[in-house]
Amino acid sequence: MPAGRGDACEPCYWTRTCRKRITIGQAGITTKALSEAFGEFGEWLIRITGPHKAALKINHFFSFFLELDQAWSRIPSYSELLHHFGAEGLRRVRLPMRWLHEEQGVEPDHQAKRIDSEKRRIQACLSSMPFASLSDQVLQAYWLQLETRIEAGKTSHTSARLALRAAAALLLATDREGQRLPQQGDVDNYLHAVPGQAASVTGLLIS
Repeated sequence: MPAGRGDACEPCYWTRTCRKRITIGQAGITTKALSEAFGEFGEWLIRITGPHKAALKINHFFSFFLELDQAWSRIPSYSELLHHFGAEGLRRVRLPMRWLHEEQGVEPDHQAKRIDSEKRRIQACLSSMPFASLSDQVLQAYWLQLETRIEAGKTSHTSARLALRAAAALLLATDREGQRLPQQGDVDNYLHAVPGQAASVTGLLIS
């Protein structure tokens, strides 16, 4: 037997270690159903990844189950999870999400996930302007127009994000401080550098 393992073989040692950590985690979850769910997930994790990896990962995933306990006191739907954690947050807990899908029947909504990702990219684009600058005001107003078109079913989040990104790039290329709006010369210089963006910036120029 490896040193420090006593009479336990390597897999047995890590299985015991993982189960001890599962038990400690369960004590911190107030809802009985979620405490049991964490235990079931831990046993699933041992089977799927092996006891060594499971023992190393289980404490990392405990915070996810604790969040479920505090936010819902139950296993929520996929839409609730997406709204709470966002697509990026759910990507960080792929194994618990896989367990929820395979063992609890929580069906992922890939379209909703894609839209959530696009919304976060849109917010990042809106935040790229100097705060309260003239460019910031223009880009925010342009986004309101695009948002209206999305709600009317006339464009998609992806198309709106691409248009918004092109508009932001033009505004920043014109003036990094955001105090001057594009003139024809600025537009010409920008399109000379990135000729493929002509269609994308049209919406900003005519809005």
